[in-house]
Amino acid sequence: MNDLEDDDFSESDFNDFDIKVKKYSDSVLCDLIVVSRYLNFNQEAALLAMKELSSRRQEGSSFDFESLIEEKSKELPNITSNIVDLKSMFSSII
Repeated sequence: MNDLEDDDFSESDFNDFDIKVKKYSDSVLCDLIVVSRYLNFNQEAALLAMKELSSRRQEGSSFDFESLIEEKSKELPNITSNIVDLKSMFSSII
């Protein structure tokens, strides 16, 4: 997922991501979706990225973003956490 570096993506881009989303490559948009799903972070940006990919498809792009997202998702290791879910713990005590 090193395409992010190639497309000059920075944290400040999230401030007006809805405007700048069109300048990112299909691959970068897929990376953003994968990372967002993996870390459960910035769902709004992932939604905008998916909308942009869908829009490009409707305009005639043949880029198979669904397969790329699935492929990249499978490459990531499973996150296992031994952290106790405090909400569940407290609700079971009460």
